Amino acid sequence: YDVTMLGFNYRMDEMRAAIGLVQLRNLQEWNEVRRVLVTLYRRLIAMRCPAVSTPFAEPRRSAYHIMPILLPRYVSRQEVIDELRAQGIQTTIHYPPVHQMTFYRELFPGVHLPRTEDFADRELTIPLHPQITSPVAEAVVDALASALNSCARAGTAA
Repeated sequence: YDVTMLGFNYRMDEMRAAIGLVQLRNLQEWNEVRRVLVTLYRRLIAMRCPAVSTPFAEPRRSAYHIMPILLPRYVSRQEVIDELRAQGIQTTIHYPPVHQMTFYRELFPGVHLPRTEDFADRELTIPLHPQITSPVAEAVVDALASALNSCARAGTAA
């Protein structure tokens, strides 16, 4: 996504508010399920994909709303995404660099943040929601390991 202008919209309609209130009943349970899944993902990734980082330290308290990983520099993120998609695994990209968004580029031209850009180029978010089971998480990590091996063998470069 891109931010092209300064703006805000804090309105929530009544229907979404009602749905949100009902879903709040499940919040603690869902957060705990995701916490367990994040712990499992971290363990599996460390064992099966040692070149992949899980960059965020274990927080004491978190909603665990996403599972971002940091791919190694020797693979193309897009090729990993394509490989995972071919196996039925949807991924997402979070944390685009703010300084590269249109609005900020126009306000602050010429800003170059190499570490931010490196992180943003390698970040990939893998599936995380309360309905994921341990076998599904294992399948995601196995598919990730396979994609990394496939991309490395193909000699892709990010």
